[in-house]
Amino acid sequence: MASAPSHPDEAHEEWIGWVLVSTQFALIGTIAAEALRRLPLLRWGRGVAGAASVLGGGAFALWGAGALGGALRAHPAPAAGATLRTSGAYGWVRHPIYSGVLWACAGASVLAGTWRALGAFAALVALLQVKSRYEERLLRARFDGYEAYAARTPRFLPRRPHTGA
Repeated sequence: MASAPSHPDEAHEEWIGWVLVSTQFALIGTIAAEALRRLPLLRWGRGVAGAASVLGGGAFALWGAGALGGALRAHPAPAAGATLRTSGAYGWVRHPIYSGVLWACAGASVLAGTWRALGAFAALVALLQVKSRYEERLLRARFDGYEAYAARTPRFLPRRPHTGA
C-alpha cells in the first residue's frame, strides 16, 4: 500500500497522477465498449486487421509490464526501490506499455469504426503524451541516467534498440 504523501507538493503530484490514470482508463473503456458494441457488424478484413492490432499491442504492453516486475504500478511515479529499465522492451521505446496500449486501442478503434471510438483514441493519444511527459519529469528527477537514455530511445514509436556501437 502506498504511504501518505508527507509534503503538500507530493499530495498534488499524487493527485495529478491519479487523474491522468483515471482519464486513461475511461478513454480505454470507451474505445473497448464501442468495439464490443460493433463486433457483430464487422466485415472480415477490418475484423482481422483490428484484432491483429489489439493482440500485437496487448503483447507489447505485457512485455513492457513484465519487465517492470514488482515495480509495476498504475500511477506514473516510479515505485519505491524501482530501477531504471533500458533494455528489452525499454530498449525499443521509453514507454512500451503506453505504446502497446495505443497500438491495441488503434486496433479496437478500427474494430469499432465509430466517430466516438476515433475521438476517444485521439484523446488517448493526447493524454498519453501529457502523461508520459509528466512521468519523464519524475524519472529525470529520480534517475541520473534518464536524460541519456531518453536521448537515444524514442518515446512511443519503436525502432531497433541502441546497441552502443
